[in-house]
Amino acid sequence: MGVASRLAGLALVGALWACAGQDEELVIPVAPGADGGGGTGGAQSGGGAGGTAGGGGDSGPACSVQSSVAASYSVTNSSPTESFDLFWVDFGCVEQLLIIIAPSTTHSSTSAGEGWVFRVRSKPNGDLVKEFVTQAGENQVTVP
Repeated sequence: MGVASRLAGLALVGALWACAGQDEELVIPVAPGADGGGGTGGAQSGGGAGGTAGGGGDSGPACSVQSSVAASYSVTNSSPTESFDLFWVDFGCVEQLLIIIAPSTTHSSTSAGEGWVFRVRSKPNGDLVKEFVTQAGENQVTVP
């Protein structure tokens, strides 16, 4: 099963779950010091759709939240030599490797939900390069 199919299935499960508990309050877990350190736009610094949250450590929202609002994203690797791992942080706060983004390429997906957390890590050592939280609509991120 491809990444897009897997994310589309997760989006459907999230939409069904969101409808089941309409009277429940949605709580988004946030780790201490979740300001992310220097991003532009994105959920961590209050910007609109298409923004990106800054890197700066392994801080920020701990996991993705269930959502029935569609979002898409693209991650552009501007490095001519370095590859990056793209992880989706699932609803249980576990990083799921989606794809390795090769040098000078872009990975795009239309199968995401608003409030989903993604992390880009350096290929050789796993250091966090960037974390972003999707907003409704299109989200564009460039690394490094």
